[in-house]
Amino acid sequence: MSRPPLRPLLAVALLLGAALWFRLRHPPPNPPTGTIPTASAAAPLEPPRPVARAGAPHHPLADRIRNPEFDARSEVLAVDELVNLCLHALRQSPRRPLGANAEFTAVLTGTNSLGLAYLPPDHPAINAAGELCDRWGRPYLIHPVSAARVDVRSAGEDGRFFTPDDIAAREPPAQHP
Repeated sequence: MSRPPLRPLLAVALLLGAALWFRLRHPPPNPPTGTIPTASAAAPLEPPRPVARAGAPHHPLADRIRNPEFDARSEVLAVDELVNLCLHALRQSPRRPLGANAEFTAVLTGTNSLGLAYLPPDHPAINAAGELCDRWGRPYLIHPVSAARVDVRSAGEDGRFFTPDDIAAREPPAQHP
């Protein structure tokens, strides 16, 4: 039985030893500030900061909200379309909006992982609490139905939800006798 050649094995061992020595002598630099922390980081993740500014570009549908040239139904449909467009754009994002009106409004104004602003942050339909409001100044009911769809509803003139004057972007299917 013949022995394996010793020279190639020694060369490989020498190269691995040199690489290890170099790595120990020259550790990788610290990651630059502003990078995404890893799961092993002790500090919790910070929420993204808003990037949109007053006068920043926004989606044309934002111009239909609180615009007297459009009726209340058109306004609700515009809000619904903006919310669902934004949700579609963020479908791969680990930080998708899940809850209340203010969270969706923040995402629509540019506080999202892509920095997309669908509404300017100083839009007249956004109240002091950061909620998107209908033409009567009442916050919309923005309700996630699934991971892919969100429903939007205005309480209408009476200000109470689920009454006959509500304006919903998606009306429930008609009941048949």
